[in-house]
Amino acid sequence: TLFGLNLENILMSFIEIKQPEIGLESTFSKLHNRYSLLILLFTVPIYEELLFRNILYPSRNTIYLTFSVIVSSIVSLILIALIFQEYSIYFHFISLLISLAIYFALVRNKSDYMLILNRIITKNYNTLVHLLCATFSCIHLLNYDMETLSTTFVIYILISYTIQSYSLALTRVSLGITWAIALHFILLLPYMIRIIA
Repeated sequence: TLFGLNLENILMSFIEIKQPEIGLESTFSKLHNRYSLLILLFTVPIYEELLFRNILYPSRNTIYLTFSVIVSSIVSLILIALIFQEYSIYFHFISLLISLAIYFALVRNKSDYMLILNRIITKNYNTLVHLLCATFSCIHLLNYDMETLSTTFVIYILISYTIQSYSLALTRVSLGITWAIALHFILLLPYMIRIIA
C-alpha cells in the first residue's frame, strides 16, 4: 500500500512523464466550491468500495448492496445525462442515495437467485478479484483527457491504479469494508489537499 502511495515519485525518477493539461487535478478544480469538494471526498471512497470491493466478501447482504450500487449508477447516469447535467459532480452522492433505496427494497425479497449468485462468485473468486481490479484501473482513465495522454502516461496510470486496487482489495478481505473505505480516503487526500491549497 505504501508502495502504491509513493508510486508517482518512484516512476517519475525513472522515466520522463509529461502530465496532460487536463488531468485529475483539473477535473477536481471544476468543482463549484469547497462544499462540493468535501462531498466528493467522502462519497467517492464509499461508492467505489461498495462497487468494486464489497462483493469480495460474498454474502446475501454484500451481493444485494453491490447490485444496488450498479443499478443506481445506471439510473444516476441516465438522470444526469437527461435532466440534471449541471449536477454531474454529485453523481456518486446521488448514486449512493438511490442504491440505499434499492438495497432496502431487495432485502425484503428473499430470493434463491442470490444463493445461486453466491455460489458462482465463490467458484470464480480469483477471476472476480482480477476482473474488478482491472476494471477499477481502466475506469480511472476517464479522469484524464485521453487525447493528450502518451502511451507512457497510460501505462503509468494503469500500474498506479492497479497497485492501489489490489491494496484496497486485500484491505477489504483482511480487515473489512470500513478499513478499505478509510484507505481509499487516504489515497484521495493528497489530490484534495493539492486543490484546496
